[in-house]
Amino acid sequence: MPTIELDLIDLKRMLEVPDEELEELLFLNKVEVEEIGMTDAKVEITPDRPDMFSVEGIVRQLKSWLLKTKGLPEYYVAKPSIELKKSHLTVRPCIACAYVSNLDFTDEAIKSFMQLEEQIDKTIGKNREKSSIGVHDISQVKPPFTYKEVSTNTKFVPLGYTKEMTIKEILKDHPKGKEYGHLASGEKVPIIVDKEGTIISFPPITNAKITQVKPGTRELFIDITGTDENSVNNSLNILVTALADRGGRIEAVRIGKNITPNLQPKVMKFDLDYARQVLGLNEDNNKMKLLLERMNYGFDIENKKLFIPAYRSDILHPIDVVEDIAIAYGYNNFVTEFPMLPFIGSRHPLEEFSDNVKLLIVGLGFQEVLNFTLISKDRQFKKMNQTARGFVEIKNPVSSEYDICRTSLLPSLIGNLSANKHRRYPQKIFEVGDAVVLDSQSETKTRNSKKLCVVDAHSNANLAEIISIINSITSNLGIKTRVKNHDNPSFIKGRSGVVLLGNSNKEIGHFGEINPKVLENHDLNTPVAALELDLDLIFEKFKK
Repeated sequence: MPTIELDLIDLKRMLEVPDEELEELLFLNKVEVEEIGMTDAKVEITPDRPDMFSVEGIVRQLKSWLLKTKGLPEYYVAKPSIELKKSHLTVRPCIACAYVSNLDFTDEAIKSFMQLEEQIDKTIGKNREKSSIGVHDISQVKPPFTYKEVSTNTKFVPLGYTKEMTIKEILKDHPKGKEYGHLASGEKVPIIVDKEGTIISFPPITNAKITQVKPGTRELFIDITGTDENSVNNSLNILVTALADRGGRIEAVRIGKNITPNLQPKVMKFDLDYARQVLGLNEDNNKMKLLLERMNYGFDIENKKLFIPAYRSDILHPIDVVEDIAIAYGYNNFVTEFPMLPFIGSRHPLEEFSDNVKLLIVGLGFQEVLNFTLISKDRQFKKMNQTARGFVEIKNPVSSEYDICRTSLLPSLIGNLSANKHRRYPQKIFEVGDAVVLDSQSETKTRNSKKLCVVDAHSNANLAEIISIINSITSNLGIKTRVKNHDNPSFIKGRSGVVLLGNSNKEIGHFGEINPKVLENHDLNTPVAALELDLDLIFEKFKK
């Protein structure tokens, strides 16, 4: 879980709370205290509440929980006077900005804000891949701004340095360039410049020294760039509302036809009876509404409309709201009941079998990885050189990165290799996990299929190596199989095949050397051999 440091003097300046009550109060609001002293504390916060990764966010939550304030917070956003022009970009095409003035940026405020920025980059931004934050003292530059691409020979003075460097040098020598350079590895890279052409930001690597934020800074220009629009906008909403809670004045920025930030509350249909049923509560509608207001929601009882603050990016389903109602009610106030179920559970035989398979693959020198069952349609099919068919699509995906259920594990593991291409080779990884396949006989017309996928990436990865792995797996499981040549668009033609069970033609998997086009789609330069087996079918044979 994210760990942050709290300045208790700063916190108590914003919220009067007795010392002896603070630790319990934090715990009741999903903040676990690791260490606490007279002036500061180190706390862990669940990653589903990025709005609380700062003193401002924690104070906002505690004030509402203590009923010092309640209901939906209102944030005024002034009309834009600043414009950002966006050119056509081939990388990091998403951008959102804001201008915040009337700030009193003390050392404590800067420390809290920079900590919030860092944690959001790690969590929502997925280590700056989906979104990254730039914060600038706008008094040193002249709007309007332009977001465009330039060559790596372009020069500017980066933050933390006193001399000009080319972008190529920054990627090679700057600490952030070394850490995040794989996110800006093309011939063209994105930058933000002001009216005079002065570079203020090279996302997602570093800002320019000229806009460095210092104590006494009164006006900020904030840019969030990335590859995912939701991540970009959610990050901006959390940052500007934290600054507004310190007295900052938020002003929107015009980006073409778009105006950001948008702090209008999200609206969700919410049935109080659903919450009562899940939690076993008998409270009337007015009491339930008060519990929602205690967690900074607005609620229209008559129309069953829930108004969610713009900074609550974690609310994806009504059950998330039910959890907040439980927090507002107080877990200590729930009456414990002994369950009236006499059943004794046990592990499913397929899961035990899967664990044995995992141990076998680890013994062959591979490292296990875990991926989500949800994936993007583009990653599952287009990047794998496959035709899109036979998949379950999410009706209202929160992110385009997770809009279908995966039908195969292989795209996920190729994605793992792509994310770790700057690491040392060989890279030998595997996953045992679920894919979702269509099944007309099932009640839901779909079923989960347990699969094993193994990928081996190094300079000499080849077909013979992957066939030897298949033989090791099947011989250790005591199952007879044979392999047969079969072309698959994800693999090199003539260098792939299928695994058949015994003397039958029952197909239980496929294997081969990954097609160079697929490697190129994932920006990989190292040969990869892979196999994927259907553990459901193998288990049926194994248990006989």
